[in-house]
Amino acid sequence: MRAIEARRVAFFRETIKALDTPSMSIYDDIMHMMSRIECTSKNDVKMLWLTDARESFDDYKRYKWRDESIKSKREFLRCYPDDPIWFVFHAVNDKYGKMMSLDHLEFTLAADALSDDVNGVNCVEILGWIRDRVWETIRELEKGTYNEKVAKNLPYKYRYGTISRKTYWDTFPELRKEQYGNVSEEERERFLAFIVNESREKVPENCIKDMTFMKYFEMLYPCYLAMEEDVPDEPKRAFFRFAEDFGGGVLERYIDYDSTQDFDAFCHGEYGRWGGHPWGIVRGSSRTRIYLAPNRTENGYYFSFSGNPNWNIHGMIKSYLALKDTGVPFIFPCPEETISYIKEGDLIGFVSCDDFPAYCQLSFPKKVVNDFRHYDEKFHKKIFDLIDWQPIEEVKLKR
Repeated sequence: MRAIEARRVAFFRETIKALDTPSMSIYDDIMHMMSRIECTSKNDVKMLWLTDARESFDDYKRYKWRDESIKSKREFLRCYPDDPIWFVFHAVNDKYGKMMSLDHLEFTLAADALSDDVNGVNCVEILGWIRDRVWETIRELEKGTYNEKVAKNLPYKYRYGTISRKTYWDTFPELRKEQYGNVSEEERERFLAFIVNESREKVPENCIKDMTFMKYFEMLYPCYLAMEEDVPDEPKRAFFRFAEDFGGGVLERYIDYDSTQDFDAFCHGEYGRWGGHPWGIVRGSSRTRIYLAPNRTENGYYFSFSGNPNWNIHGMIKSYLALKDTGVPFIFPCPEETISYIKEGDLIGFVSCDDFPAYCQLSFPKKVVNDFRHYDEKFHKKIFDLIDWQPIEEVKLKR
């Protein structure tokens, strides 16, 4: 197996939980070699950067498994620009199991796992390649050259660093404009004044008694008019076009939209497990959706507003102001992240190109970072010296 083939094997997320006898023998060899590494993490995970020379385009053209869409050396170098090719390798062997991963390929075996020639997977080729690379890397550690090589040569697209949002957006002002869209400076300042100065806990005085879903639809309609294009001319139709599913069709099949009893019953879970994403007024992922959830008091209902500014600041500002302008009783309980975002006092984090750029907070244990992206060597070149790059942790052999 060569480097590019190993890259292709390790590119897709796959978890292997049983190995045949030849594969298990190699797996145990790798674990034995990794036992020489000194562990510095709290969870006993050991990490190495493995490298292997990239083959030439002429060699690549002779492979049966090559990508037929790559027809020229230029396309080959665009797809595989690094020589050598870098792989991140993790291994842990404790009472819970003996596990390892190469990029996105994972091996998760029980601590007492034995080979399984019936259900076990034959991974001799990739495991043999990993064993050779680990052996070479340990030789580098013995010679004292490994850490210097990684610090000097690891491409920055695999590294982690932070930059202030203000610095980033001042350098790329078109990205600031892209995030806010048609939100005016006046709207931005008005929104900021509200969320900075208003109470995050005080129950509004104008709670709504006799709440129904039809009132909820009508409450949201100005939000859709402010945020969206081609909005239906009826609140209910607009809601079902733009809002999240409120429980696998529960609203459509079982709810009388003019019934206060049905609204109360839905809020109290009397229609069983909701499913979907109830109270998500803007459909999307867990990062882009916006919520307006009900809270019941003896005086009626008020609502709690929430959203993720890193992914939908435009929608948050437009919908928040629309709710304010129409007198909806609501609070924004946790505005701190949004305040930092608008004031541009927060941090943007660069994460490895092997990471999905979301939910990477644990990659920055000493900082608060909630917005992530990959480092593009061409696009981000002008801010390279402005990024606070995290040091690469050194690897040591046990004494």
